Amino acid sequence: MSQPTQEVWDPDEWMSGGSKTRAARFGAVQEGQSPVPGSVEGGVVLSKKMVQQTVYNPADPTLHGKPKVYENSGKPMLQMVVTVQTDQRLDEDDDGKRAIFVKGNMKYAIQDALGKVGAPNVEIGGVLKVRFKEQVFEKGFKKNIFEAWFQRPAAVEADNWMTAPVSSQPASAPQSQPQPATANQSTLDKIRAGTAEHQRSLRNDYDEPPF
Repeated sequence: MSQPTQEVWDPDEWMSGGSKTRAARFGAVQEGQSPVPGSVEGGVVLSKKMVQQTVYNPADPTLHGKPKVYENSGKPMLQMVVTVQTDQRLDEDDDGKRAIFVKGNMKYAIQDALGKVGAPNVEIGGVLKVRFKEQVFEKGFKKNIFEAWFQRPAAVEADNWMTAPVSSQPASAPQSQPQPATANQSTLDKIRAGTAEHQRSLRNDYDEPPF
C-alpha cells in the first residue's frame, strides 16, 4: 500500500498567503509510490492535529479523496497529522516542514517510542523520528511496518544547555555566604559535573535514534 503524498494547509500560513506543508514520503520519489525500506522522516515537532482519513485511489475519481468511515458504526476513521521541521530542501520554496500522517502500524510504533521515554503524547518541541522498516503481506493485504523514536522537549533543552558556550570571565559581584543547595541547584551542579548517571536520567538511556 502506497503512502499518500497529499499536502496540508497550515491555517496561519494560509491566512498569511503561505504555502502548503509537504507530506513525508519516506523515500518515494513520485506520488503513489510505495515507501522505501530504511527511509527515515522526522525532526522537531511543530504542530499536530486530528483529521479524517481519505481514500487514496487516483485511478477512480469517484473514490479518490472520499472521507473514510468505519463500516459498522459509520464513525470517521481518524489520523494524526504531525508536522516536523526537517533539513530536507527539494527546491527554493521548500521550507523543510513535513507532515507525517500517523495511522495504522505507524501509530503503534510511535506509541511504543513514547512509552520508552515516559511521554504521554507527541509533545510539541520534542523530536520525532519515524523509519519505514518493511512491507509485509498479511491475510492477502500489504502492511507497512514502521519503527519510531522520540525525544521529549525537556531532554532537547538539556542537550542545548549542555552544548551552550560557558563564559570564562570570573564573577565581579561579591560572593554571598554559601547557602544549602536546593533541589534545582543540585540538579545544575550534576549537569555541570557531567556525571554519566545524571545524563542518563535526563536522556532516559534513549538519546540517539537506533536508525
